[in-house]
Amino acid sequence: MRESLIKINNQKLRMILQKATGSKFKSLITGIFTTALIQSSSGVTAIVVAFMSADMIGFTQGVMIMIGANIGTTLTAFIFSLNLENYALVIIAVAYFLNIFKSTKVKLFANAILGLGILFQGISFMNEAFRAVSESPTFFFITMFISKNAILGFIGGAVLSALIQSSSATIGLVQNLYYLNIINLESAVAIMLGANAGTTIASLIVALGANAISIKAINVNILFNVIGGVIF
Repeated sequence: MRESLIKINNQKLRMILQKATGSKFKSLITGIFTTALIQSSSGVTAIVVAFMSADMIGFTQGVMIMIGANIGTTLTAFIFSLNLENYALVIIAVAYFLNIFKSTKVKLFANAILGLGILFQGISFMNEAFRAVSESPTFFFITMFISKNAILGFIGGAVLSALIQSSSATIGLVQNLYYLNIINLESAVAIMLGANAGTTIASLIVALGANAISIKAINVNILFNVIGGVIF
């Protein structure tokens, strides 16, 4: 992707990026909403590194987008907490209805709604699955071990998030465990903070082959996640 962006590096793309990252605040907002839409702060980080390596955005812009991406992940947690899974099929039906219209903007809006409906339906399936899995002695033992204290919870969340490469998925998992009274609030918060820090491991993989500025930005992102989680 990095090499392709260097080749594509045209004026129009530069203008779009300049508008989206014209200030620190704009860069932060871009990171927040991009992550909320694609549900992957790791994916946003990879894209940012590619743009930085192609000299299409600067160090400050890249760092602010990455920080925004971390904040954007929390929007996913908020969406999960709304308990809208009962309306998933209705949302999906509305999305299919909107796809009848020929307008490109309407179709794009419909696709966004469809993704939201599928997300809520997935949460519903996950709830049902965890009710069954929670009865497993092995699962109960592992969960209790991780939730013994905040440090273990933080480490467990970081490892799980690094393995599945998605803090959003880990957060959804933790919220379901808390909803089913399998873990307490303190453990849930610790695991979620660890999950956010765990996604930074993906950043280290992305850094391979990146230029010096990109690596510096990734290091700032890692410190932001780890130190922020430990302080909280």
